[in-house]
Amino acid sequence: VNTFNIELGPNIELCNPASVTLATGVAVPPATIIWSRNGTPISGQTGPNLFVNTAGTYRVDVTAPGCAPANDQVVVTNKSVTPVNAT
Repeated sequence: VNTFNIELGPNIELCNPASVTLATGVAVPPATIIWSRNGTPISGQTGPNLFVNTAGTYRVDVTAPGCAPANDQVVVTNKSVTPVNAT
């Protein structure tokens, strides 16, 4: 069985910019990709990249024919300022 490595990188703190794109570096197809946030699969997100602008623990699970399953996760925090009463 072949193996491949998924590396989403270190934990991320959103500030400026307040968004990030997580990338698996895996071609789709033949790989099957499932993204989740805080343990819940993200509906409709099956591509190799995921646009993120919300804090949470993001995980990706990847399977491909002839390879062992692989996964990785990254914690995204948000330290950007949120206006309380903007006019």
